Amino acid sequence: MTISDLQNAQVLLLAAVLLAACLAKLTIRAPVADVPDHVHGVPVPARLRRATALRSSRGLNVGLGVGEGALGLALLLSPHLSVRIATTVAFAAATWAVGELRVHRPDAGCGCFGGLSAKRVGRRSVARAALFTGAGVVSLTAPHAGLAVLRHDAAQVWPVLVLELAVFAAISPSCRPRSTGAACGPVRPSRAGGA
Repeated sequence: MTISDLQNAQVLLLAAVLLAACLAKLTIRAPVADVPDHVHGVPVPARLRRATALRSSRGLNVGLGVGEGALGLALLLSPHLSVRIATTVAFAAATWAVGELRVHRPDAGCGCFGGLSAKRVGRRSVARAALFTGAGVVSLTAPHAGLAVLRHDAAQVWPVLVLELAVFAAISPSCRPRSTGAACGPVRPSRAGGA
């Protein structure tokens, strides 16, 4: 295992995550969260309530999903540094956004994977985003595009990729075992008074 293999594995990891997030946002609708007028007992200004409502809009989620899909495909097709920088910046922005959600709207899901990410934002959500940002930094000097890695170096990167995906699943709030036995999946709100 060389440093190049580790870097190339990050390219595949980030491409897979971006494509999965794209598909989730385009196919699994997130439940519409109520826009609070108070957070932790403090009134929320009207302009922030509008921004929170915009975050829940279907158009914004579709646009974000398409952008993530484009970055994921670009990672698979191009070894260009600009693609890696754009991906790293996107994950750094996501880390910041999830951190802000944790502080200001801990009751809302992060929406990173559409309707699959409806659980409360916690340390695990922030850690997941930060780890992907770190993977983006490691991938900056990767020598190959994702498809070239799959064609030529797959045997060297698969063990690292599988381990990283397992770590990702372990820290993802959406993949915590539930009493239903489902490992990962959309979070369904419970109905009060239901059986």
